[in-house]
Amino acid sequence: MKKLRDLGFTQVLVDEAQSASELEILGLIGNAKQLVLVGDTKQLSQTTSYEIQGSSSLFERLVNIDSDLPLREKFCVRLDTQFRIHPQIWNSANKLFYDNKILTQIKPISLRNKFLDNEKPILFVDIKG
Repeated sequence: MKKLRDLGFTQVLVDEAQSASELEILGLIGNAKQLVLVGDTKQLSQTTSYEIQGSSSLFERLVNIDSDLPLREKFCVRLDTQFRIHPQIWNSANKLFYDNKILTQIKPISLRNKFLDNEKPILFVDIKG
């Protein structure tokens, strides 16, 4: 059985990169010619802090590079549209974390559920037990 380090990837894509430490990322890239980090600095960041890198991940530091630097313009792409969350649920997160800059492409559908209202897609149920 081959070990991961012996496979020799040419490209590595790390999803949720804001949660990965540099040591975890370095362990993946090996001899890769291209590294793609995908993540959202507004979501959960790494949970472990290493002395050599501090409390922010490599991804967070790259994204927060001074916007005047050519490196950020060349390598960082910020997406402006979300496709997964119901618009009325998304509105709160968009206001709180993204300054209303993220669009949504979700079209509210009929929920066909007698407990949920299409206009208010969030339901809180108090459970005492």
